Amino acid sequence: MVEGRTGYHTHRQRRQYVLWLLLMGVLLILAVEGFRPENRELVRQFWESTSVPGTEAEELGELTEVAPLPGLDRSLLEAVEDRTPLFSKEGPAVNQVVQLLRDTPKETLTRHCVGRVLYAQYMQQPGSYRGSLISLKGAAVRVVPEKVRDKTMGVETLYAVWILPEDNPSEPVVVYCVSLPEKFPRGEEVREKVRFTAMFFKVWPYASNSGVRSTALFYAKSPDWSGIPSDTFAQTRPQTFPFWATFLIGLAFGIGILLFINARVRSEQGPREELPDVMDLP
Repeated sequence: MVEGRTGYHTHRQRRQYVLWLLLMGVLLILAVEGFRPENRELVRQFWESTSVPGTEAEELGELTEVAPLPGLDRSLLEAVEDRTPLFSKEGPAVNQVVQLLRDTPKETLTRHCVGRVLYAQYMQQPGSYRGSLISLKGAAVRVVPEKVRDKTMGVETLYAVWILPEDNPSEPVVVYCVSLPEKFPRGEEVREKVRFTAMFFKVWPYASNSGVRSTALFYAKSPDWSGIPSDTFAQTRPQTFPFWATFLIGLAFGIGILLFINARVRSEQGPREELPDVMDLP
């Protein structure tokens, strides 16, 4: 090796440089992806889902004691069955819940809310949360008005709002609302950030493209909504660099460094000395 020059030409040094470049590329991609808002939200949700009971878990509704909503007759909820369609025997409970939510001010509903409850909790323990007001936050992806057949309910239309809850965005839940804010988007494809003070009713089966699945059925007065339409919200979101572009830039950077190292190696080694065809042995 020529003194004063860095040696890149040994196989061990080349392997070390390649490993360092790969590590730098991975760190670069993770750093860029870490600034994406949706990825930060996923990390937050993972942290909350793995939190130790007694710390962050104290904020969950299961550990919060609040007075029951005045006027709610829980004896009617005893007829509700989970993982079944809505039966006629559950009609009185539905009517009571809808009328109570319609006539109760939002401030009162908020005071009797148990707080945030995880998806896994009300899906695995529906009897413990039935009739409880829960703070539900997520993205509304489908909003469909449905005509009410039972005239004794006191409303003509309920709005089925399908949302992806923050703590489990892969599994939608449905909230039947008595009303919607003015200009709230409706249709089969929407994307709105919403928050509900919703009453959990039952685990309910529904037909999906992959077959019959189960979800949580809630009732609510109306969603809390920022009032920013989805197209405006999309325009005001910060633009993030796509993952594929980040990967290609990192790959090009790594290839460039390797070509630079290879050129340095060739320049330092110089032309190879030709060996004679025949060597004289002593």
